[in-house]
Amino acid sequence: MKNKRMGLSIAAASLVGVLAMGATLAYFTDKDSASNVFTMGKVGIDLVEDTKEGESVEITDSGIHYDGIVPGDEVSKIANVVVDSDSEDAYIRVMVTADSSSKELLDHMAELTDQIRNIVAEDEKWTLKADGYLYYSDIVSADEVINIFDTVSIPASWGNEIAGETFNVNITAYAVQADNFTGEWPEF
Repeated sequence: MKNKRMGLSIAAASLVGVLAMGATLAYFTDKDSASNVFTMGKVGIDLVEDTKEGESVEITDSGIHYDGIVPGDEVSKIANVVVDSDSEDAYIRVMVTADSSSKELLDHMAELTDQIRNIVAEDEKWTLKADGYLYYSDIVSADEVINIFDTVSIPASWGNEIAGETFNVNITAYAVQADNFTGEWPEF
């Protein structure tokens, strides 16, 4: 019995030693975590139109309304792309079209569209491509103002058949991020 008690005492002492060692090992463990916040940038532009003072026009939220225009007139239509102040660097392209609901003017709209696009493309910063878009050659940054054109010339060849008719010059501007841009514009 004496051996049994001695064995039991040794076993109890060993158990206390193992528990003490296990408690000591807990102090050598560690844990850490981190949470990373990623804020995405953005690209933002505005299309801003204006006209010279003294023009007889009405400026509305939908655009500029011109009255009393005749063939051969050159009217002030200042069209600019303005890059937002918090925008990332971007590439710009624009689509310019002329259209009308008038059957008499419909044939003239392709001519006017081509005329405006070709005048814009005369500026070395703009390139007219086969897809009909005008591409600005430089990367634009926040707060930059990019001029598209300042005037629209009404062809002198237009005749009496269009008297009293109306047409629109439409401009749509697009921007895409410059960073990591592969050179192919996505379809919107």
